Amino acid sequence: MAENILSSAADGLPVVMVGQAPDHVPGNPEPGENEQLRAVVDEILDQSSVQQVESEEDVLEALTSQGIQPTVEHAEPAPLLNARRAGEDVNYYFLYNGSDSNTVNQTVSFTGNSSKGVPYSLNPWTGDITRIASYEKSNGQIKTPITLAPDESAILAIAPQGWYEGSERLEIHATDTQADEVVAVDGELAIQDTQSGTYTTKLSNGTTVETKIGNVPDMRTLSNWDLTVEDWQPGDSVTETNIVEHEIELDTLKPWKNISELQDISGVGRYSTTIELDDGWTGGYGAYLDLGDVFDTFQVTVNGQQLTAVDQVNPVADIGPYLESGINEIEVEVATTLNNRLRVAQPDRYGDRSRQSYGLLGPVKFIPYGQTEIRNSSQNSNGSSDEPEETDDADDIYWDRVMTMTAMIPTMTMMGMSTRMMKTKMMTTTATVTTETAMTMALSTKTATRMVIHS
Repeated sequence: MAENILSSAADGLPVVMVGQAPDHVPGNPEPGENEQLRAVVDEILDQSSVQQVESEEDVLEALTSQGIQPTVEHAEPAPLLNARRAGEDVNYYFLYNGSDSNTVNQTVSFTGNSSKGVPYSLNPWTGDITRIASYEKSNGQIKTPITLAPDESAILAIAPQGWYEGSERLEIHATDTQADEVVAVDGELAIQDTQSGTYTTKLSNGTTVETKIGNVPDMRTLSNWDLTVEDWQPGDSVTETNIVEHEIELDTLKPWKNISELQDISGVGRYSTTIELDDGWTGGYGAYLDLGDVFDTFQVTVNGQQLTAVDQVNPVADIGPYLESGINEIEVEVATTLNNRLRVAQPDRYGDRSRQSYGLLGPVKFIPYGQTEIRNSSQNSNGSSDEPEETDDADDIYWDRVMTMTAMIPTMTMMGMSTRMMKTKMMTTTATVTTETAMTMALSTKTATRMVIHS
């Protein structure tokens, strides 16, 4: 090991040694081995590319002094972990908020492969790849706002425009805005905000534009729900499962363990409610559905259309495209673990376990937003694109992206697992096998996320 470090230092590669230099060989060294080690360490420390610091807190300054710059920089200290993978024309960044309680909301700087790079958002839940519409280029870096709830993760790519064929091509992007968000819609920029008002947005062509969002409907808390629960029970044999349905009307959301009929039930619950929107509900409005607290995994359906997978860590879905004037039906399906049923099905083995708080716990909020196109955002002052045209082979881009993502997040598929996936198989084997399967598939998304970070 020491000789490898010496070789790197001799080649001029920066080396930082933290703490006291080693002076003896671990274990029971042979005669002369300690002396050999000290000689190599002394030779390492004599190299001009080697620095010795007292603690890990001093490493960043030591590397910076040698011209080594981080590929990710934060506007302020934050519990934000990151991993980077670099391809020929693209840099991938995996971000994870390691805090249990604090949301990260700040500007983060990323290094791309060239001045032609633009940022993309890669959604690991849905597979969608979209252009990020608000960012700033400075000193070879791309700076963009990042918001991550506790334990939430995100994937960004810095790549040439046109890198992904299905994403938006933007002639101009926003560099700053007073609105909640700037989005790309059919190649044009638009602002979104949950409050009405006039918002100023700075564009990459040097202009500043004011955009108005009209009256935005008030936020509503959805408290009244009809709940239908499939209660999965062991059958008369190991290959049989009994499913008993329970129907309950709720005027407030609460965990199943606090509902007498559902205390010791495991299965699938379907919560349904309606919300009426007036005739003024047009394409200029949308809404977020914030589910609050949910246990365990879930999926959302609006007006009969099932949404693509929603982040199970931060359960907020944009349901704007599915809404219409009049009565809208919303359904949230929640799948549980087997814990509560096994407490009573096999009390000798699982009776000492506490009841888990199953269900949609909320509070569920319907949060409307307004959306208005930013005028004059189609071209810059001389009528040309502010981002170079790029031509790439679509197949090469696709497979490069697939292979990189596969190497980057090998356990990401665990995060979308649900007991729903066992619907046709669960409880058709022995209770013991079923239990172990359910416990494995009920791994929290937090655990899966941490596995991604450390893989």
